Amino acid sequence: MQKGEISEGSGLRMLTRESNEGGTTMMSKPRQYLYIILDDWVLGYSIHKVDLDSDQLIPIQLGCNAREVASYLPPPWIRFMASHESLFSFSDAMGSKILALHPKEEGNYDWGGFCFDIHEGSLSYVPQHTHQLRPIYFPIGNRLFALGGFSMELLDLQPLVSSSSQLDALSWCKVSDPPFDSVFVISHAILPDSQTIFVSVHNSKTTYSFHMAGDGSFKWKKHGDWLLPFVGRGHFDSKLNAWVGIALYQEEPGHICSCELASATPGQRPDVKYSKECLFSEDPVEAHVGATLIYMGQESKYCLVECIECCYRYDFEPKKADPHVSLMFRLTTFCLKIDENGDLTTGGSQRVRYYKAPNNEVSKLFLLRPQVFWV
Repeated sequence: MQKGEISEGSGLRMLTRESNEGGTTMMSKPRQYLYIILDDWVLGYSIHKVDLDSDQLIPIQLGCNAREVASYLPPPWIRFMASHESLFSFSDAMGSKILALHPKEEGNYDWGGFCFDIHEGSLSYVPQHTHQLRPIYFPIGNRLFALGGFSMELLDLQPLVSSSSQLDALSWCKVSDPPFDSVFVISHAILPDSQTIFVSVHNSKTTYSFHMAGDGSFKWKKHGDWLLPFVGRGHFDSKLNAWVGIALYQEEPGHICSCELASATPGQRPDVKYSKECLFSEDPVEAHVGATLIYMGQESKYCLVECIECCYRYDFEPKKADPHVSLMFRLTTFCLKIDENGDLTTGGSQRVRYYKAPNNEVSKLFLLRPQVFWV
């Protein structure tokens, strides 16, 4: 697509803001970027593209200086039309694909969801699933599972459709229903075998697994009366041979944790290690709003995308102080390792950069769980 081109179809409009900048040839490995989705457009959402390989990431010790020189996020790279009523209808990236799967409205025609392949620059449409409150998506190979309420649905995305006339070629199908309400899910992880999903439910403090057998059957199983130690998604780190995530806020807030699921028993959760360092901002000026951890897929490298609220006071008039609050993204990249004492640590690898968020244009609820992708 060329710069400024508008592509329309199936009720979805997409505006590209740049050409194939940073593109690749057939023989080169695509360069990866951080993509941040915001509901900062009156008609839908914007995707902002951030280069994490730039030299503007500075050592964590100089974090205050980084905030002072923060710039606004890059201009929207892509915008697409969708309802703001379903803020969490974005799947984790499927390879180089970003999917927006806002539920269809009852009685209305299914115009299709949005699937954009970042590396190929191609746009496809997929059917929308039935309405679910805050669905949780699990992309596994070419299959996408959607967990919502007491329902689990499956969409086979092979092959992806490229136009609205082919939407009927794909459809969601119900699989084995979970024995819990998904609104209480606090954490989840996909095993490396790509056949098993672990899910922790906080109201019952129970962990279940969802297994896909070779014969095509699906089964839920209770694993124990314990919770996975992280909040949100856990990432499997092959170098550490463990799942890594943001530690549960009520246990070690702001720290990263790792666990080996193989060490779990029905009565005891997996062995857990917590990072020696706190990765959330500890600056009293900065109030935590939400965070998402991204696995960058190399040498145990990660990016923590933390949304913070900065509160300053300026004395514009004598004896009168006016508060000024601004939302910012605090991006921290780091590598994890086990030190000589067996502790989980970043080993001084933290680098940080701040970006200003569009004030008064982004829903604070949306920032409780930043929608970010490493593609």
